[in-house]
Amino acid sequence: MPFERILLPTDFSDHSLSAVEPAIEIATCSGGKIDLLFVLEDLPTVPMVTFEHLPAGTAERFYEESRRRAEETLTETIVARIPEEVRGETHLRRGPAAHAIGLAATELSADLIVMTTHGRSGLKNALLGSVTERVVRTAPCPVLTVRST
Repeated sequence: MPFERILLPTDFSDHSLSAVEPAIEIATCSGGKIDLLFVLEDLPTVPMVTFEHLPAGTAERFYEESRRRAEETLTETIVARIPEEVRGETHLRRGPAAHAIGLAATELSADLIVMTTHGRSGLKNALLGSVTERVVRTAPCPVLTVRST
């Protein structure tokens, strides 16, 4: 099965970037391209930590600055880590990570998603949840999970 378009979600951590090498190997073997994705998640609403008591426009400025920094880091990361011959595009989405990753995979007609997993199980996974697990269950294409070392 050729993987022409590989989606590589990242949060720029060393953990998430450990999926880069496997993605490069697959892209090289199949003649595909790697698209790098970052999801800017909405902040949880906590009664004591909201933007409602701050000056008007604070939330918008916060998200705009976060978006700008994420776009810069996406560009820097794809240039530094993905060889030109398999380099695709960078993408930024906003929302819950698992949903945004699946939606991006659909919109981009991704053939494969490559992402890391912490390998949590049991209570830790139940309490913390797993973006990777949710992506595996809902993705419109195969998902290769890479265990981070």
